[in-house]
Amino acid sequence: MSVVGGMISTATLGNGFDFDSYRTSSGLIGLLIGIGSIVYFVWGESAFGVTLGKLALGIGVRSVGGARPALAQSFKRNAFVIPMYLGSAVSALAMLGSGDELVGMLNSMSLGSVASILGSLVTVAISIAIIVSISSARDVRGFHDRMADAVVVVTRQ
Repeated sequence: MSVVGGMISTATLGNGFDFDSYRTSSGLIGLLIGIGSIVYFVWGESAFGVTLGKLALGIGVRSVGGARPALAQSFKRNAFVIPMYLGSAVSALAMLGSGDELVGMLNSMSLGSVASILGSLVTVAISIAIIVSISSARDVRGFHDRMADAVVVVTRQ
């Protein structure tokens, strides 16, 4: 996510490169994307029962009782993506907190990159476990659905 923030920052700053402005804008954009992504998944399913991807596929999420999932249910169901986006947010914070000197900046960015990579690896591992749990369940509910008392439903015929 911080890479995306860096690309946006570079495009908007133009020819007059100023490292401090780049670091600040990249960090803020990365932080916004990381936290915004968590909010998007959790709030989207809770408020509407779908995200844009689910809407395009004609599926939605409901609680076992049939209503849209409560915020806590949606948070539980989407908790597996949190390590990835939290890692990105930590990476962005590391960039924002890096000093003006080159060594301090490189150390902060290295630690931020490690947090981002580890968060992504944890999310990939959990995603694989979810896929395995869905494919081996008779009712096609993954452990994240069971944990949240939720079910994926077809919304269009």
